[in-house]
Amino acid sequence: MKSVISKLLVDAIKALGDFSTRDLFGRLCEKENLIQIASLTPKLRNTPLEYVGYWQGSAPGHLAPQAAPAPKLVLSFQDGQIHATYQGQPAEVLVYDPANYHSRHRSMTISQKLAGKRVAVIGLGSIGGKIAKELAKHGVELFLVDVDEIEIENPYRLSLGQPLEFLIGLSKCAATEEDILLTVPNAKIHTAVMDIAAQSKAFDTLISSIRPDAIVLSVDTRDGTRQANATARHYGIPLFQAVLSGGAETGQIRFVSKAPSSACLLCLDSWDTTADLSDSRRQYAEELSPAQKAVPALSVDTSIISYITSKLVMAQLAGEDIQRYFTVTGSDGRCQGDIMWISTTPETWITEDFLQKVVASVEKRPNCPGCWSPDLAALRQKKQQRKESVQP
Repeated sequence: MKSVISKLLVDAIKALGDFSTRDLFGRLCEKENLIQIASLTPKLRNTPLEYVGYWQGSAPGHLAPQAAPAPKLVLSFQDGQIHATYQGQPAEVLVYDPANYHSRHRSMTISQKLAGKRVAVIGLGSIGGKIAKELAKHGVELFLVDVDEIEIENPYRLSLGQPLEFLIGLSKCAATEEDILLTVPNAKIHTAVMDIAAQSKAFDTLISSIRPDAIVLSVDTRDGTRQANATARHYGIPLFQAVLSGGAETGQIRFVSKAPSSACLLCLDSWDTTADLSDSRRQYAEELSPAQKAVPALSVDTSIISYITSKLVMAQLAGEDIQRYFTVTGSDGRCQGDIMWISTTPETWITEDFLQKVVASVEKRPNCPGCWSPDLAALRQKKQQRKESVQP
């Protein structure tokens, strides 16, 4: 029998010195001849970790509590070494160091440039959740924003490595955070369960306080898009929007740079800003199929768009020229743009080829309300002038 245990847990036991008996919980895999020690206490709420044994100190009298079930695994720390017995027989102990998680990509130039970067991910569905996890793997600090809870229809495309029973009813923020923390050591995750349109003031406060290096928007409702667009433009933050479009036959990735001279999301979609927003939360493609309740896309379709977007976000954070990704070279020459469509099925409205990329350039719309942002320096100056004018 092999027992696998984290070096962090071993170090914690060593630090205790002459310690008392402590319960160990883990996943017992009889068929694999393996015991995975998870923690001194169960790591996740309601996770069915089995009681497998205890640590035994070198001092006499440190025995398992009488009330505890008979352990299958007993681990002891003696002479600087860990010793194990499984059902009374010697067992092998494998110690892994979570610090080595990043060892293979730590030397990559892009990973070094991502250190200390912050990204706000708005919308943690089948696209946003995957983007968040990819960014976390490379050490990006994440601020996750979503208002929804997980329903039974969601896990099919969310790729959350937990049993259904532990997912249904959780907020998407909590489920995504927990999934990342299970697999990415020392991940920096912050969550905010909020509707960015209905709670616009709270969202503005959040973004103004954290000042992320980029915003990833994975919702395409009109009110949510307007709010994220306005906030990103106001604070000069690059914005990526990644969604499915065309009845989920294509993925659409939009990039708005922080430069005031660039086109914003409202320039890309010339919405009437005075229009009624009552229909802004309609489901994807509902105008084409009123009975539709969810995006008719395979999990692999959303994954394609998620991973391409993740690559683009990381390139932008690393200081690369993002325009070289929004480029297509064809018989008519070289085309660059601000918006990219990627076919997830053959014979779509953009191309007849699977995974073909099309880009388009969008001009800044004159008098676009989304492009307007106040001159903060001028506002502060006027405020100071008013204060001075009322002073005696």
